[in-house]
Amino acid sequence: MKVSSIGKILLIIFVLSCINALFAQNKRSSAMQLYNNARKKSMGQNWHGSLREYEHLVRQYPRSRYTDDAQFWIGYCLEQIPERQKEAFDAYQKLIDDFPRSTWADDALGHQISIAEQLILSGESSYRNFLQRQLANKVDEVRFQAALALGRLKDDRALPVLQEMLTSDTYGETALELIKTLTPAEFSAENQPNSAVAEEQMASPAVTNKSLDAKNVAGADKVLSFEATRYEQYRSMLKSSDQWNRRELLAFGLWYILPTDQFSDYFHFTGTAEREKWLQKFWKHMDPTPTTAHNEAKDEFERRVSYAKQNFHKFWNNNETRYLKDQYLRQGSPHAPWDARGELYIKYGEPDFRSVVGWQTEHWVYNQLDLDLMVKQFMTNIYGNAIRGTTVSGRYRRNYFDAERVDAEHIYKPEFIFDHDYHAKLLKNVTVQESKNPGKYLFQYSVPVKEVQTKIEGGDAGVRFKRNYVVFDDDMRVIREQRDVMTAENTSVTAGRVAETIAVALPKGAYRMAVRLETFDGKKMAIFKAKFTIE
Repeated sequence: MKVSSIGKILLIIFVLSCINALFAQNKRSSAMQLYNNARKKSMGQNWHGSLREYEHLVRQYPRSRYTDDAQFWIGYCLEQIPERQKEAFDAYQKLIDDFPRSTWADDALGHQISIAEQLILSGESSYRNFLQRQLANKVDEVRFQAALALGRLKDDRALPVLQEMLTSDTYGETALELIKTLTPAEFSAENQPNSAVAEEQMASPAVTNKSLDAKNVAGADKVLSFEATRYEQYRSMLKSSDQWNRRELLAFGLWYILPTDQFSDYFHFTGTAEREKWLQKFWKHMDPTPTTAHNEAKDEFERRVSYAKQNFHKFWNNNETRYLKDQYLRQGSPHAPWDARGELYIKYGEPDFRSVVGWQTEHWVYNQLDLDLMVKQFMTNIYGNAIRGTTVSGRYRRNYFDAERVDAEHIYKPEFIFDHDYHAKLLKNVTVQESKNPGKYLFQYSVPVKEVQTKIEGGDAGVRFKRNYVVFDDDMRVIREQRDVMTAENTSVTAGRVAETIAVALPKGAYRMAVRLETFDGKKMAIFKAKFTIE
């Protein structure tokens, strides 16, 4: 009897343990779902919507593994709403107080420093005490940012830390300019030779032909990260005003996706009509559906350019910066339409993962490209110091990470990656043959009957599919186009395969051809492109 009672007790304990484990798992799953929903909204710049989701997560699951992340993003969302800056500051402080060991704590401090500076400029002087306290912070990045903020606010209590920053590759130049502002007597005429030496050491380099193997722009041996021609192309498009028209934005976007020689060809044309003709030819080559009038690649490029201008163009008016000004987005100075994030977005589209990870720094991940990147806000990558490969996501082992490969194959390589979704499977086992007769080009395809069978009247399955082809001249102008419904009557059906030979008689010249095969329900398709010459 006693043994039976013990068994029942153990069984009850086991059942309760299972229930508790299941309940905990459900809570984790619900918290994760809330967090993912909020992240999607914040990635889409829906600050109010994502803010509600994050706040709900913190209230509902105060001990979740996602709670400190959510609290950081509450502050970040509030920071994007101009009238809620004080609330953003307090939200970051709540993260620091409630989760002092969170990996987001130092990032929250960095954002507080930026907000405090703006609030002081708007008349909220009480936030100056916060900045002064951060001068004693043990974390260099936090201490340095506080000193920069106070220096810009003309507060000489920043001087000891600014002096410490002079040896920093990242902050030395800006620190020197702030020190000059705060101690003008030390940089008077009699002391000018010494400061001139310092300025000469940090001056912008003359244009050279050195390329991306040397990218140190912080010291005296600065060189360009791009070849001289690309650098000059870039500089020629910068504008001091922020009045960009559509043509200028698209031209700047092309700089990131075209090799130097191709962009030179395009840029050589000054007339709108000539450039449009060049672009029409270029985008037709890129068209994933060349047998249709709709060019999805061109549409996607234009969408990305528009998105980059709207979402990655925010000024950072660090007016003390005197050198390499053309890499910053500063009001009144020559600048690009977007920062380094816009560059990546135009080339590769939306990242699979994006997060703020430090002072004016974001982490971007593209899974299919095997790209793991740290990206600076408010500055472009023209000097190679705004985008770098990283191992932070654990994608690479540190000892196997090849930074030079990432630089050469992606960061400095002009390219446009766009995977068009055809919403169809690929037709299987299609074979293609090309041949030429005098004055004629022959394109023959063969596809298994089972791949293109369609039910017809009476319920039987028969050969029935769509075949379209387009012929272009060397300027990618359409010179011939034909769309047909293919059946057993206008094709050759032998040994379980359907075949057709398309014969095209043309004058002498260079041509391109696109052929599209598609089942009637649109669930399977294949596109073939050919290049040929009639002699």
